[in-house]
Amino acid sequence: MTGFLTECEKREAGGVRREAFADAVRTFVQRAVGAPVATEMLESIDYPPHLRMNYRVTDDAGRELAGGRDLAALKAQLGQAAQLTFGKAEPGIERDNIRSWDFGDLPQEISFTAAAAS
Repeated sequence: MTGFLTECEKREAGGVRREAFADAVRTFVQRAVGAPVATEMLESIDYPPHLRMNYRVTDDAGRELAGGRDLAALKAQLGQAAQLTFGKAEPGIERDNIRSWDFGDLPQEISFTAAAAS
């Protein structure tokens, strides 16, 4: 891990733009093995918990509804409720296939009126 962090720091100090974590891992592994690395191989890595995103879902009163590092489990747990809530969200706050940070700072919070559950 130290080699990876050292290389990231050197690249950044050398003026190389900071890249997404998965891309930085790919660059490091490809340099270490001297050959291209299959995307599937990198996607199958079970990263330690401290390297995974920690998600927290809260209601409009700030109470935590669910949380954890397993996004798929959170989606399964809260999927239907989220679909009802976010189905009416403001247009333009949702994007897919983002590969680089090109949209400025994220707001601290986004307010919306939740749809009534039926």
